[in-house]
Amino acid sequence: MHSSSTDTSGPRSVLVVEDEPVMRDVIVGALSDAGFGPFGVSDLGSARTVLLRERPSLVVLDLSLDGDFGAELLAEMAARPDAPCVLVCSAFPLANVIAARFNVELLKKPFEIDQLVFAASRALTNGRRPSMPTQGGG
Repeated sequence: MHSSSTDTSGPRSVLVVEDEPVMRDVIVGALSDAGFGPFGVSDLGSARTVLLRERPSLVVLDLSLDGDFGAELLAEMAARPDAPCVLVCSAFPLANVIAARFNVELLKKPFEIDQLVFAASRALTNGRRPSMPTQGGG
């Protein structure tokens, strides 16, 4: 089953998982202006609920959420055929490692709106869904 470009009813949906309301509004607004159909949630519980009932085309995920760690959701998404993902974060020192480990786009805050739109478009074009890290032997 393919979910790419077969929905002509509207823009590609984007789930934005960001706990800071202003940042969430900025991301949602920027993606909406760029022709996406974004909607935002503030925590992993809400994101999980959305992912159970919806099939967004893309997930924009903050790595450091209030009381939650975005990499948990990446691991869950890697076990299912969920949407490509773009990670966003500010001062998390291992963000590059986590993005590389799950093979997803990474945007460090503060970022330009154009960078966000480009990363979202690139993640969709490349279909970079979170992948389960390989387990090495030592």
